[in-house]
Amino acid sequence: ECSCRWKLRIDVMLGFVGFGGGGELVSSKNRFYQSSCNFTGSFGKKEYLWKNQSCGFRGCVKFDSEKLNRNRRRQIQCGLLDSFDVGDFQILRQVGQQGFYEVTEWEYFGGQRNPLNPLQPSRTVAPSGPAVRLYEAKITSGVRSNARVMLKEFLPRGLEAGVNEAQVYQRLLNSPGIPGPDALPLATLLGTFLGNDSFEDEDFVEKWKREFPNAGSPPLPGSPWLVFRWEGNLTAAGLKKYNQPANYLDSIFADLAFRRRRGFTKRLMQKALYAVGFLHDRGVVHRSIGASSLLLNTLDENYSASLELKLRDLGFARIISVDLDESLLKQARDAGANSPLEIKLFLCGEDLTALGYVFLELIFSFVSKASSSGSNSGTKVIGNETNQETFKRLFEDVYEKDLSRLKEYLEADPNLKWGNQMLNDNEEAGWELISMLLQSGNVLKSSSDADAVDNSATTLTQHRFFAE
Repeated sequence: ECSCRWKLRIDVMLGFVGFGGGGELVSSKNRFYQSSCNFTGSFGKKEYLWKNQSCGFRGCVKFDSEKLNRNRRRQIQCGLLDSFDVGDFQILRQVGQQGFYEVTEWEYFGGQRNPLNPLQPSRTVAPSGPAVRLYEAKITSGVRSNARVMLKEFLPRGLEAGVNEAQVYQRLLNSPGIPGPDALPLATLLGTFLGNDSFEDEDFVEKWKREFPNAGSPPLPGSPWLVFRWEGNLTAAGLKKYNQPANYLDSIFADLAFRRRRGFTKRLMQKALYAVGFLHDRGVVHRSIGASSLLLNTLDENYSASLELKLRDLGFARIISVDLDESLLKQARDAGANSPLEIKLFLCGEDLTALGYVFLELIFSFVSKASSSGSNSGTKVIGNETNQETFKRLFEDVYEKDLSRLKEYLEADPNLKWGNQMLNDNEEAGWELISMLLQSGNVLKSSSDADAVDNSATTLTQHRFFAE
């Protein structure tokens, strides 16, 4: 019999397998309480991450229009989006898959270690398996014939995310002043379709297994698919591993590579804030922001002036006014949010906190690599694991949200010289911006609504950090 008092926090995350490499965690507050070794709480909110790893499934499967159009099912109706048929596409290759995994964080009353086993980790991870598969394809009929697209197939465990993503896009497309999908700073969703019974056709199944031997079982009848314009699959998560073009001047001017990467990263950060602000200003929160949520048109640091960014993966986004479950509302109330405005500020603050960890990851991996040609001596205080989870653990768990102590810790690593310099320039404007992002969850404690407005994503795009 155990009389200890402790609590358990369970976070449900989302993983991604595709191009780009890297991975990141976002702040999450799913809670399941245990008191006196008896479960007494309730399972709360889900938050997620996207993680990239490489894969390479290639092949070509043409959906047979005559077979696939029989027994056609009702299409998902999404306002300005097109309703496609299964037979409209030719799959060229599989480019990735996505899946959930659960992160369990252990919290104890009084800030103590696990009283049952102090050696246990404070955070554990358990994957669930694939929930979404991604394909490069081309349209074979209609006015878009031969256009390249990204097909997103939702497996049974990802069904809810697929329906939700389509609904969020519909909400945004119906916003005032939005003429069509191209006007959104988001991955361009063209339309939807549903799988039908022809996926069970023997000829189709045989060809699928032959063309995609590593892709898993064939698609299922009734599965929802989203059709995106092909905009590449480069994300901010790939920056840390991307081999930048050599520049012989770097050996002459010690800070030249740093200046290029600083300019590229600042533009990326500003555009990311704009995209997140676009959602927030229209009553939508993303709730799964990671470096691989930021879709880029280039990873080449020499093209910062032409860098474009779009936000993607809205499967776990929420429409604040109509799409909040009771557990999410309870979390907001527990944080001190009671009015509709306060609930919105709480949810938007969580997005901004996640974005703050993304920025730290990019600055202390991509920007700090500008010093790779110099000395690598000295102690690496964070080693090679410069990802969102590292900074989340350091800021929230180790330094108890004291940014000055985190700053001191990072400045002790000579290998992070350029990242620290970027944040220290202009009277520590970068650290000021990071502080505003990581402390966004405390906006409810502000003395006035003006303080909350100053911390909005849209307003932060004009922060002095971005001044030339």
